[in-house]
Amino acid sequence: MQVTGRIVAVEGGRARVECAAARAGCSVCAGGRGCSWRRVGPHFLEVAAQSDGVPLRPGESVSLSVSETTLLRAAGRIYLPPVLGTVLGALLWRVLGGTTDAGAVAAAVAGFAAGHWLARALVRSTRPSVGVRRLGADPGG
Repeated sequence: MQVTGRIVAVEGGRARVECAAARAGCSVCAGGRGCSWRRVGPHFLEVAAQSDGVPLRPGESVSLSVSETTLLRAAGRIYLPPVLGTVLGALLWRVLGGTTDAGAVAAAVAGFAAGHWLARALVRSTRPSVGVRRLGADPGG
């Protein structure tokens, strides 16, 4: 997946990129919160402040790319823990001798909540490898 953007600021070894298009693989990315990229604001991302070892400067246009494998892994970190938590919560209820459907639902909800918490922790603790390629300076910037 690729998207173009413009460098708006560089500080502390990180470059703030304003994405030119809101095109995204899922609604999370479209909202600017995608797959553990640090969200700075709507359609702003932070990436390493270098491309091919050369520092990026404000006003430069860049192409950001993420491999399909990275996207698939990120989706797994986001979606699998809540799903597995839901199923395992209800299953654990039955294995421990629970007999009521209401108890199974409560255990499934608790499992979902635990899975959601785990997914948030996984997403916050990892950063995908984002390819940054310089496209050239923005004449208006």
